[in-house]
Amino acid sequence: MKYIIGLGNPGTKYQTTRHNIGFMIVDFLAEQQKWQTSKKGKLDYLWLDKDAELIKPQTYMNDSGISVAYIKKKHQKITPQDIIIIHDDVDIAFGTTKMTLSASSGGHNGIKSIIQHLGTQDFIRLRIGVGKSPDIPTDKYVLQKFTNQELDALPDIFVKTKETIQLLLENKITQAQKYFNTKPSS
Repeated sequence: MKYIIGLGNPGTKYQTTRHNIGFMIVDFLAEQQKWQTSKKGKLDYLWLDKDAELIKPQTYMNDSGISVAYIKKKHQKITPQDIIIIHDDVDIAFGTTKMTLSASSGGHNGIKSIIQHLGTQDFIRLRIGVGKSPDIPTDKYVLQKFTNQELDALPDIFVKTKETIQLLLENKITQAQKYFNTKPSS
């Protein structure tokens, strides 16, 4: 079983903000398959057969670790390769994607929370580049909505992420990383 966890903030106010790219991708994945849904406390669960669960923590970004720790406690046989976190990354250009294993938080508060609550950084991260602004503080920039041009580019990122997750579901970690770490064509 793989646990695909998209990070974001709950509520319509944040729906199409850069910080919610993880939620947006989980929603895209759910639309692509016949996922069943349920709410369990501070989590939105979606699942497909016994292969994977899609999860959107409802604890707000900075407390994402609470939800992920709950999942790990509930499913005690989880290995690091079973946890796949999808999140925004201001340190890589918009549209660039990067898969990392066992990496530090890189200053991302949601990832910091997950590392703190799990007591490890050993999990898979699918980092989606949202870039940064030299004029806007990072905490404000990530809460801004995507521009129309960025929104037009998101479907390609969503498909790339979906294909990468399919490789991960097949335990093709090296192939998934090589595929996901390619730069977008301009």
